[in-house]
Amino acid sequence: MGEIYLSQYTSDSNLEPGTYRVFNVRTATAIQISDHDPTRIVTWERHDGKNQQVHIWHTGEEPHKIWGLERLGDNSGEEIPSALLAVRKDDFDAKMELVNKELAERQERIAKKDRELLQLQDELSSAKGKFSELHNLLYKRDETIHQLQQDLKSKGDALSHAHKMNEESANLRNQHNPMESKLSQQQAETATLQSKMDRVEYFMSQVDNG
Repeated sequence: MGEIYLSQYTSDSNLEPGTYRVFNVRTATAIQISDHDPTRIVTWERHDGKNQQVHIWHTGEEPHKIWGLERLGDNSGEEIPSALLAVRKDDFDAKMELVNKELAERQERIAKKDRELLQLQDELSSAKGKFSELHNLLYKRDETIHQLQQDLKSKGDALSHAHKMNEESANLRNQHNPMESKLSQQQAETATLQSKMDRVEYFMSQVDNG
């Protein structure tokens, strides 16, 4: 188990955002980004290079990826006194200005997307209304077609009945013509018989008078 070192410095409970160098007082080394692997954090002797600068912001207020400082315990490492923290205010202000600009641009993009979304929602609502109107028109058209089909069927039935009546009427006329001819013949024969009877009666009256 390693040696526990108790720091002579009190911890800084009011750490402000800024640019820092994190170093060990006893070994005079600082943490830095590895020159060979930018994904690794190593310790090296203190110098003024940028790879030993640590930028700290308030979390949740900027879009960049940030490194979090996690405290593991009271005796797990050297506490960093505020007197030894090197803060370069100009660098911090420049970065915060860039962050604020990017935030404003992001908010503008979000507002633009919101406007586009509202426009798309309006267009979708209008399209739904037109679709509903078209659906109603198609329904009415189907009803009209069905009614026309019913009317056509009724007219077809009536026409068929009319043809049947015409055929029956023609048959009756065909049957009536021979009957009329026979009746005329009978009437002629009756008239002939009546004429003969009239002559017989005339002769009889002459005989009675003679």
